[in-house]
Amino acid sequence: REQTGADQGAPLSCRCSVAMRTALRNTLVLSSVLGAWCFRAHRHLTRRLRTGPSAIRCSDAVRAATDDADLGFARKEVGIEDLAGTCTPHDRHLFVLTEVSPSAWPPKWEESEGLPSALAKALKSRKGLPIKVKVTAATLAAGAGDAPGDVLMYPDGVRVRNVTPADAEALMDLVTSLPKGGLAADTPLLGAGGLALEPAQARAGGTPAAVFICAHTSRDKRCGLIGPALRDIFADELAVAGRQDVPVRMVSHVGGHVYAGNVIVYAQAQGHWYGYVDPGAAAELVREHIVGGTPLIRWKLWRGEVGLSEEEQKAKCEACDKRC
Repeated sequence: REQTGADQGAPLSCRCSVAMRTALRNTLVLSSVLGAWCFRAHRHLTRRLRTGPSAIRCSDAVRAATDDADLGFARKEVGIEDLAGTCTPHDRHLFVLTEVSPSAWPPKWEESEGLPSALAKALKSRKGLPIKVKVTAATLAAGAGDAPGDVLMYPDGVRVRNVTPADAEALMDLVTSLPKGGLAADTPLLGAGGLALEPAQARAGGTPAAVFICAHTSRDKRCGLIGPALRDIFADELAVAGRQDVPVRMVSHVGGHVYAGNVIVYAQAQGHWYGYVDPGAAAELVREHIVGGTPLIRWKLWRGEVGLSEEEQKAKCEACDKRC
């Protein structure tokens, strides 16, 4: 300010009120804290990628998802919401195996000609049934015996071989006639309508786990960017843990793109959905859930469990002592 006459040589005084000065000081402190937090988070993420088990292969997909601040692991929306209850309630999930890359899937894969639309039509005609069914596409997993046209049924852990559009009605009859909660390990796998059934991963008493990651590019760019990165990270973490027997597949739209990375882990006839999965969370899921057998039920990570309602999912997370 200008000084003239009597006030020359007098101490300069701020014309801001005490409240304004306090607000300004608090804003500066908050900005410093947030800046330091962001720096530490970025440093932790990059260190995790360089020094953790994922360092075996820092693929182009992992680099892209790590560096992209708008769509990748470090985007600003990550960690904002509590996720428990965001798993759309359903009792059974069908994964239609395809050799088509996720980047080539149309936005509404279920409306594609052939088996996808046939299954969607057969499911729609059965509205009102007590069992809720989801149908999505899934990529082939190396070493898992996958073939285009196979349909995986979870949480039962059952594979139906060589399903054609003509089999859609018979498959839906089978799916909707089975009890909720997954088949017991000793349940005979009897085909219906000419369908060939066999055990698949994550069946009760069978191979311990299977991992599915949303990577539907045309539906949402976040999943399209993060999905392939998580596929590589899970594969490397599983290799480090000596669990190459666990297949990792990328899938089409499961809902909740804002929560990418979206991961579904099936183990011992239970399906758990996770969101906001980054490299560190992927390593922990392998270590604690897949190897250790303990799902990570946390508000900012666990979306829910197959077979539970929204309210039941929230109640289960509320009762868990591992809140974060």
